[in-house]
Amino acid sequence: MKKLKNYLLVLAMCLPVSIALTSCLGSDDDTDPLEGYHLLTASDKAQCMNAVAGDYSGYAYYYKSTGAVDSTIVSCRIGRDSTFVMDEFPVHILTNYVHSTDNQTILENIGTETMSATTSLPTYAIESNFTAGYYEFTLTPETMSFMDSEDHTVKITFNRYMATGSYGNYIYTMFAYYQNQIQGYILIDDVEIDGSTYDVNMPIQFYMKK
Repeated sequence: MKKLKNYLLVLAMCLPVSIALTSCLGSDDDTDPLEGYHLLTASDKAQCMNAVAGDYSGYAYYYKSTGAVDSTIVSCRIGRDSTFVMDEFPVHILTNYVHSTDNQTILENIGTETMSATTSLPTYAIESNFTAGYYEFTLTPETMSFMDSEDHTVKITFNRYMATGSYGNYIYTMFAYYQNQIQGYILIDDVEIDGSTYDVNMPIQFYMKK
């Protein structure tokens, strides 16, 4: 739990980057709205993609329906072509949000499934972060649709952002890279099993190393 809190603290620091930039661009004072920010050129973006590309392994942390935090082993690979693939996305953790015993069993038997996403870089980055090799990426997961061995259909959809419970505060589907480590959020909207839809609205927080 202590590790999870540390990771969440680091990620919470990522969020104000985009919010601060948007706020500055909309201000009417005489200060330079882009002071302290770095415009990412094509060369800069290539540098970021070359750094982040590779195979990673680590843990995903998630909340059970009881509010307790649990974890599971995960891995992913990130390509220079902006691909993000988690070959063993932990479908089984969604049983916490499904209220049908039969459908819970379907998810448990599936266990894991491939999740694919696209990474993208912002237009601007905080100068000091970029200089230090700390890069932030937006993560856009594709809707997962698949069938199990008994022809049960499953669909998992994702959110781009999610309210944290505090007014005006949000977390986003994103991740940060620093020194061969990545940490970020995947936000699950709902899961549909054989036509029955269950709200999830749960963040999965991952931490992985090369």
